[in-house]
Amino acid sequence: MADSRGYTARAPGFSINMAGVFQHMGTLFGLAAALAIGVGIALWSLKPSYTPVFNSMSGRDATEMVDALRSSNIPYQIDEKSGLVLVPTDQAQQARMQLSSAGITEGSAEGLEILRKDSSLGTSQFIETARYQHALETELSRSISSMRNIEAARVHLAIPKQSVFVRNQSQTTASVLLKTKPGRSLEDGQILAIVNVVASGVPYLEASRVTIVDQFGRLLSSRTSDENMGLTRSQFDYSRQVESEYTQRIESLLTPIVGYGRVKAEVNAEIDFTTNEAMLETFTPANDKIRSEKVQETQSNNALGAAGVPGALSNTPPAGASLTPETAEDETKTTGNSSRSTMRNYELDKTIRRTRQAQGTLQRLSVAVVVDDHVVKSKKGGKEQRTPLTPEEIERINNLVKEAIGFREARGDSVVVLNSAFQSEEIVEKVVQEPIWKQAWVWSAIKQVAGAGVVLFILFGIVRPALRSYVNKTPAGAADVAGAKGTLAIAGNTQAALTRNQDPSQLPAPLHVYGDILNMARAMATDDPKRVAKVVKDWVGDDG
Repeated sequence: MADSRGYTARAPGFSINMAGVFQHMGTLFGLAAALAIGVGIALWSLKPSYTPVFNSMSGRDATEMVDALRSSNIPYQIDEKSGLVLVPTDQAQQARMQLSSAGITEGSAEGLEILRKDSSLGTSQFIETARYQHALETELSRSISSMRNIEAARVHLAIPKQSVFVRNQSQTTASVLLKTKPGRSLEDGQILAIVNVVASGVPYLEASRVTIVDQFGRLLSSRTSDENMGLTRSQFDYSRQVESEYTQRIESLLTPIVGYGRVKAEVNAEIDFTTNEAMLETFTPANDKIRSEKVQETQSNNALGAAGVPGALSNTPPAGASLTPETAEDETKTTGNSSRSTMRNYELDKTIRRTRQAQGTLQRLSVAVVVDDHVVKSKKGGKEQRTPLTPEEIERINNLVKEAIGFREARGDSVVVLNSAFQSEEIVEKVVQEPIWKQAWVWSAIKQVAGAGVVLFILFGIVRPALRSYVNKTPAGAADVAGAKGTLAIAGNTQAALTRNQDPSQLPAPLHVYGDILNMARAMATDDPKRVAKVVKDWVGDDG
């Protein structure tokens, strides 16, 4: 019975102590878990964000990059999906500078640097030629990639071997693959510039044999192959430039008069791009100055010779004719011929004029100007009061515009000035910016704020209340030391109160601290030892 009574007496205290131990252990495990979660979130929020050093790298370049970063003591990570090398965002520029000093850049394929390497004695001429061609392709790719709106470029050259023994040589050709930046496109001028860069950098390569293709498989070089179309585009650009200069001239002249943003002008310029060439040769009328004169005279004298009857077959005199004897006077008669010719050369002025009309001759100007009303803000309420321009003001503006553009009525120029009320709302040009939620610093700030909030919630919402409740409870070791005595003291106090028919609501609050229970038990035993003994006897009797 004694063992049974002792076991039974100690059993309630033992069960209560084990429950307290399990409760305290659960509290401790909960606190540990909360602290672990808080520390993990804090470390996650303080972890720096990583960004790629370069967006495109080959495997060999990535290996060299990792070695250079490791030697520079710069932390790095490798993205498992893309294979890019990542570094902390705040150290990205430093990492790029370190890599550049080591000769590693984005798309850092070896160009002409490959020629600096020592060649082995057994290197063939074919290898040397292929190495030089690869270096040339790489250098051209670098030059093209540095242009605006181009993200990457690759150049392929087909250079046939030149020989003096071949009559018909194969032509050198080139193909260029371009990768433009997202949302960007290339202008015709840029494409023509790329064609000329490649053609000028490769021997025996004509511009017409350069092919340019973008990443979508579209042929871009065909837009620059037609010279006439290229000339038309340049003429169009020149016309727009002339019109823009006249427009700026008009607006800058009228803005101080009517106010900023209260005048709009449009100019249409008709320009003649034809080329005319004329050659004119003129002579000044004759004057009195003789340059040279040539006079030629011819004269011949002949004596009278034999003569007969016309149609006679011989010199026999006609029948019945009588001969008249010649006298001395007849013997002296002669016949002659004379001529005179004169050729004079006068001084003449000769003028040869060769005229060639240049392209881009201005044929006609058409100008339209719109001017806003006079706007005056009232002192009360700040409302705008508009007043139209007077005809005199419009005429004055018209004259100013004519003088600004060099108005020529013979050329057919026209100027129209109109007064009209502009919209009162100010039109503000919106600058396209990257959304704030896409910026890197926003996510970093959100991560840090969220981590700090979770840590504060764990500390003040879980850890602090748990520690406060734990302090107010009896420690597990104290409960074991108290044993049955503490239980008996509490039970005795409760039993005594119930024996006196005291209201249960007026019972003293439970005491959980071992020192308080022990002191109260001693005080009760000193004040009323008989009652304490009776309570103990009642317990023993109940157990029996």
